[in-house]
Amino acid sequence: MGTKPGDVLALDPDNGGKVVWRVSVSGEPPIGVASPYMRFPPGNAAPTTVGRGAGGGQADVGRPGLMWGGAADEQHVYFGVTTGGVAALRLTDGKRVRMTRLTAAEGAPVGTGAPAGGIPGVVFVGGSDGAVRAVSTRTDA
Repeated sequence: MGTKPGDVLALDPDNGGKVVWRVSVSGEPPIGVASPYMRFPPGNAAPTTVGRGAGGGQADVGRPGLMWGGAADEQHVYFGVTTGGVAALRLTDGKRVRMTRLTAAEGAPVGTGAPAGGIPGVVFVGGSDGAVRAVSTRTDA
Protein backbone atom coordinates (compact mmCIF):
# COMPACT_ATOMS: atom_id res chain seq x y z
CA MET A 1 0.00 0.00 0.00
CA GLY A 2 1.36 3.44 -0.90
CA THR A 3 0.90 6.85 0.71
CA LYS A 4 0.99 10.32 -0.85
CA PRO A 5 4.22 11.30 0.98
CA GLY A 6 5.92 8.30 -0.64
CA ASP A 7 5.82 5.60 2.01
CA VAL A 8 5.03 2.02 1.03
CA LEU A 9 3.68 -0.42 3.61
CA ALA A 10 3.45 -4.20 3.49
CA LEU A 11 0.55 -5.50 5.56
CA ASP A 12 -0.11 -9.04 6.77
CA PRO A 13 -3.77 -9.87 6.00
CA ASP A 14 -3.58 -13.04 8.09
CA ASN A 15 -2.50 -11.09 11.18
CA GLY A 16 -5.11 -8.34 11.38
CA GLY A 17 -3.32 -6.08 8.88
CA LYS A 18 -0.15 -5.86 10.97
CA VAL A 19 2.58 -3.77 9.32
CA VAL A 20 5.35 -6.08 8.05
CA TRP A 21 7.57 -3.26 6.80
CA ARG A 22 7.33 0.45 5.97
CA VAL A 23 9.80 2.27 3.71
CA SER A 24 9.98 5.43 1.64
CA VAL A 25 10.53 5.28 -2.12
CA SER A 26 12.97 8.19 -1.64
CA GLY A 27 15.36 6.04 0.38
CA GLU A 28 14.94 8.48 3.32
CA PRO A 29 13.16 7.65 6.59
CA PRO A 30 9.40 7.13 6.18
CA ILE A 31 7.10 10.07 6.91
CA GLY A 32 4.91 8.02 9.28
CA VAL A 33 4.54 8.21 13.05
CA ALA A 34 8.14 7.11 13.74
CA SER A 35 9.63 9.62 11.27
CA PRO A 36 12.28 11.98 12.64
CA TYR A 37 10.72 14.70 10.46
CA MET A 38 7.17 14.57 11.85
CA ARG A 39 5.69 15.35 15.25
CA PHE A 40 2.20 14.34 16.36
CA PRO A 41 1.45 16.66 19.30
CA PRO A 42 -1.33 15.51 21.66
CA GLY A 43 -4.62 17.23 20.89
CA ASN A 44 -3.55 18.43 17.43
CA ALA A 45 -5.57 17.17 14.47
CA ALA A 46 -2.62 17.37 12.08
CA PRO A 47 1.07 16.55 12.40
CA THR A 48 3.76 19.21 12.03
CA THR A 49 7.10 19.01 10.25
CA VAL A 50 10.44 19.42 11.98
CA GLY A 51 13.18 20.90 9.80
CA ARG A 52 11.59 19.79 6.52
CA GLY A 53 8.74 20.60 4.21
CA ALA A 54 6.33 23.48 4.51
CA GLY A 55 2.97 24.04 6.10
CA GLY A 56 2.20 21.67 8.94
CA GLY A 57 2.80 18.07 8.04
CA GLN A 58 3.48 18.22 4.33
CA ALA A 59 6.43 16.40 2.83
CA ASP A 60 9.22 18.17 0.94
CA VAL A 61 8.21 19.34 -2.51
CA GLY A 62 11.17 17.49 -4.07
CA ARG A 63 10.57 14.25 -2.21
CA PRO A 64 9.01 11.47 -4.32
CA GLY A 65 5.37 10.84 -3.56
CA LEU A 66 2.79 8.26 -4.60
CA MET A 67 -0.64 9.24 -5.85
CA TRP A 68 -2.19 5.90 -6.78
CA GLY A 69 -1.58 2.17 -6.62
CA GLY A 70 1.32 0.02 -7.66
CA ALA A 71 1.82 -3.20 -9.58
CA ALA A 72 3.57 -6.34 -8.36
CA ASP A 73 5.20 -9.46 -9.70
CA GLU A 74 6.62 -12.45 -7.79
CA GLN A 75 9.57 -10.49 -6.33
CA HIS A 76 8.87 -6.74 -6.44
CA VAL A 77 6.25 -4.04 -6.17
CA TYR A 78 6.45 -1.06 -8.56
CA PHE A 79 5.16 2.47 -8.05
CA GLY A 80 5.21 5.50 -10.32
CA VAL A 81 6.57 8.41 -8.27
CA THR A 82 5.54 12.03 -8.60
CA THR A 83 9.07 13.32 -9.18
CA GLY A 84 9.51 11.31 -12.35
CA GLY A 85 10.31 7.65 -12.21
CA VAL A 86 9.37 4.14 -11.24
CA ALA A 87 10.51 2.65 -7.92
CA ALA A 88 10.96 -1.10 -7.54
CA LEU A 89 10.82 -2.45 -3.97
CA ARG A 90 11.60 -6.01 -2.90
CA LEU A 91 8.43 -7.67 -1.52
CA THR A 92 10.22 -9.53 1.27
CA ASP A 93 11.67 -6.48 3.07
CA GLY A 94 10.80 -3.31 1.13
CA LYS A 95 14.37 -2.59 0.07
CA ARG A 96 14.45 -0.28 -2.94
CA VAL A 97 16.28 -2.24 -5.63
CA ARG A 98 15.78 0.18 -8.50
CA MET A 99 14.64 3.70 -9.29
CA THR A 100 14.19 4.16 -13.02
CA ARG A 101 14.18 7.88 -13.87
CA LEU A 102 11.85 8.97 -16.67
CA THR A 103 12.38 12.07 -18.79
CA ALA A 104 10.53 13.79 -21.62
CA ALA A 105 12.09 14.15 -25.07
CA GLU A 106 13.58 17.52 -24.10
CA GLY A 107 15.16 16.00 -20.98
CA ALA A 108 12.76 17.38 -18.38
CA PRO A 109 11.60 15.00 -15.62
CA VAL A 110 8.19 13.44 -16.12
CA GLY A 111 5.91 13.07 -13.12
CA THR A 112 4.40 9.61 -12.91
CA GLY A 113 1.69 9.88 -10.31
CA ALA A 114 -0.70 7.64 -12.26
CA PRO A 115 -1.29 4.07 -11.07
CA ALA A 116 1.15 1.47 -12.33
CA GLY A 117 0.00 -1.58 -14.26
CA GLY A 118 1.95 -4.54 -15.47
CA ILE A 119 2.39 -7.68 -17.47
CA PRO A 120 5.25 -10.17 -17.03
CA GLY A 121 8.50 -8.26 -17.53
CA VAL A 122 6.97 -4.79 -18.00
CA VAL A 123 5.42 -2.06 -15.84
CA PHE A 124 3.33 0.67 -17.47
CA VAL A 125 3.05 4.19 -16.03
CA GLY A 126 1.31 7.28 -17.34
CA GLY A 127 3.33 10.49 -17.31
CA SER A 128 2.43 14.10 -16.63
CA ASP A 129 3.26 14.78 -20.29
CA GLY A 130 0.38 12.55 -21.45
CA ALA A 131 2.57 9.63 -22.58
CA VAL A 132 2.36 6.07 -21.27
CA ARG A 133 5.75 4.46 -20.75
CA ALA A 134 6.72 0.81 -20.58
CA VAL A 135 9.53 0.08 -18.11
CA SER A 136 11.35 -3.24 -17.95
CA THR A 137 11.14 -5.00 -14.60
CA ARG A 138 14.49 -6.65 -15.30
CA THR A 139 16.64 -3.59 -16.19
CA ASP A 140 16.61 0.20 -15.88
CA ALA A 141 15.26 0.60 -19.43
